[in-house]
Amino acid sequence: MKVRLVDVINRNGTVLHTYPITLSESSNVADDSEYQAKALEAAAQGRLVSDAELGTLTARMHADRGGQMAPYGDDLDRTSETRSSV
Repeated sequence: MKVRLVDVINRNGTVLHTYPITLSESSNVADDSEYQAKALEAAAQGRLVSDAELGTLTARMHADRGGQMAPYGDDLDRTSETRSSV
């Protein structure tokens, strides 16, 4: 299973959160749209915005900028909506 980072963006083009998305093994040939759909589901489950604003969210594959990761205007834990392994 490959983890891909997906940005969830509001109607103003601001990245609200970047989710690490892993698809199940059954998705042998997963394209970007499957990862993006899963990120939008996570945003809805995590109540990233109000229900009225959910339809305005979009997702895009995260562009790696290199360097040390540091939060930028994002107060959510980077692993929110991520299941912990037991």
